[in-house]
Amino acid sequence: DLLDINRITRGTLSFERANLDSRELVARGVEIARPAMDAAKHQLEISLPEEAVHVMGDPDRLTQVLANVLNNASRYTPPNGSISVSLDEEDGEVTIRVRDNGRGIEARNLERIFNLFDQGDVVAPSAAGGLGIGLSLAKRVVEMHGGTIEARSGGPNQGSEFVIRL
Repeated sequence: DLLDINRITRGTLSFERANLDSRELVARGVEIARPAMDAAKHQLEISLPEEAVHVMGDPDRLTQVLANVLNNASRYTPPNGSISVSLDEEDGEVTIRVRDNGRGIEARNLERIFNLFDQGDVVAPSAAGGLGIGLSLAKRVVEMHGGTIEARSGGPNQGSEFVIRL
């Protein structure tokens, strides 16, 4: 992730655009994040449409985005907590939502958590080793695909939701 942030900053990060089934992106992102969720005994709920939902993008980069968001959800959700991923098409956009019942995010940090090396005001003990790179990278990659990513939360201990629109 750190190398990719460096490539983005220098303008040398390359993309291979393809017509993708977003259900595959979700499956690949979940596969990458599954070990962390299993280790914490998180309950994972996945809601996908029966029909393909297509998006133009780089499969590896968009998988990386989803894996980073899912790993973040796992990091800040207590053991035996729940995480959900849903995929929809809304108004011609692909929308992926990742929700958790974890520690939540204070309102003043909702935008700040996308800053490079920023983890908000308090770092959870389970976040040891995190550098505050994953969400910054996710935001930049999504924006390079012409999309948006947004964090939502009711506040501390009320969980979080990340909404990715492509």
